[in-house]
Amino acid sequence: MINIIICEGKKSERVILNDYINTFFYNYNFEYNIKEFENGGDLLKKYPNNVDIIFMDIDLNDENGFNVSKEIKKFDESVRIIFVSSSNKYIKKGYEIGVYRYLEKPLKYSLFKEAISSYLKECYKNEAILSIKCKCKIYFIKVDDILYLEVLKNDLTIHTEKGIYTFKNSMKEIESNLEEHNFFRCHKSYLINLMKVNMLDIENNIVFINQNSIIVSRYKIKLLREKLNSCLVDVII
Repeated sequence: MINIIICEGKKSERVILNDYINTFFYNYNFEYNIKEFENGGDLLKKYPNNVDIIFMDIDLNDENGFNVSKEIKKFDESVRIIFVSSSNKYIKKGYEIGVYRYLEKPLKYSLFKEAISSYLKECYKNEAILSIKCKCKIYFIKVDDILYLEVLKNDLTIHTEKGIYTFKNSMKEIESNLEEHNFFRCHKSYLINLMKVNMLDIENNIVFINQNSIIVSRYKIKLLREKLNSCLVDVII
């Protein structure tokens, strides 16, 4: 979940930012939440938990957005603050207190998109991400969140810790991207994350992942056992 705050004195500007945020995230598989504040005083008094990004107007109704940002940075160093203003007066001072970006009004979507994309790349640069294009959308799924994948006819279903996603993709293409991340093709219909295995039932050729029972080909049971042992997964064998 990406938590976003818009602190902007003008309703029309808040509407534009909302539209840009919704447009951007419509095309990506990220959960997000938006909270709006029209002045800095309310933001400081009601500052939410786990804020990721703040779009901050410098010319707020009650006080200067730079001063508000300075106060926020005292108790939330990790938040990314993006100045959105028609004035460039505070660009240098903003970067001195750790402001992430400066976007000039009237705000262009292309510049907004670049700032958000840069933030996401920074957040996930050390995490393996599986990207899948489906029609007009691109889904980004953390590899560590994937439990297993199954294919039925032309449908590929990815089971993750956060939900289930179904696409019109081939298993072969996905398998090649996941081989280096401890995934194993235990059956023609299943590709499993070895790090998520809870139990391997050799007698019945079944592997359990989060209470889901998955068939293992009898020709692959021995190799699967070896793979699990090499991954140091705590399984009951």
